[in-house]
Amino acid sequence: QNGDGGFGFYPETTSYMENTYCALEILSKLNSFPMQLDLCRKYILGCQTKNGGFGRAPSSFPFIESTFHAISGLFLLDEMEAREG
Repeated sequence: QNGDGGFGFYPETTSYMENTYCALEILSKLNSFPMQLDLCRKYILGCQTKNGGFGRAPSSFPFIESTFHAISGLFLLDEMEAREG
């Protein structure tokens, strides 16, 4: 997990929504969660645009794929928080 809360292709690379979603999906399947769950949520929400969609990264244009990854990632974070207690 990067300092901005998202995930890149490998440690210390630029975070992107698709990488963040894939990392959350893998962590969920392993019954685990990101080290900084709240920061991960902040990263995802920071990618939301004025018109409601989500971009690959903060300040980027919204795409349907990124919006799917963001919404799915937020659901996964909710499930992880519920498990964490």
